[in-house]
Amino acid sequence: MLKTYHAKVYYMAQKLIQTQEQKLAQIQRLSQQQMLQVKLLEMPLTELEESIQIELDDNPALETTNEDVYGVSDNNEHEDDNAFNRRRKKQKERERRGF
Repeated sequence: MLKTYHAKVYYMAQKLIQTQEQKLAQIQRLSQQQMLQVKLLEMPLTELEESIQIELDDNPALETTNEDVYGVSDNNEHEDDNAFNRRRKKQKERERRGF
């Protein structure tokens, strides 16, 4: 929070008149991490999945599991992977072409 004080003194007809102003300003700035979080929240689901897959491919320290967040196994994972891989190939092709 930024506070500024201004004091002004006026001399008028042998009298001393003093005024004082106070201004209050609040500035909010987002960190790079907060900006990335907002970007991820705004992404459509398919784009988010593709972005995650690209990160997994680029970073060998990351890995996936066959369970979701709640520990429930996904029976349709193989079908989902095939569809995801097709979408990812299309995305890479679009990026290669410059779209």
